Amino acid sequence: MLADELNVKGNVPRTGPSPSFSDIEVIALALTVAYLSIDLEGLASYLCHL
Repeated sequence: MLADELNVKGNVPRTGPSPSFSDIEVIALALTVAYLSIDLEGLASYLCHL
């Protein structure tokens, strides 16, 4: 589909520093968090107030 537009790390080419995660890893993580109903914003807020 878009495989010919991705670089060797699986990212869409863009300027700036190379990201730690590939685009597909970020999408997979977001889908997993949504599926498991994890409230990351609430968790971050809780941890900041400890």
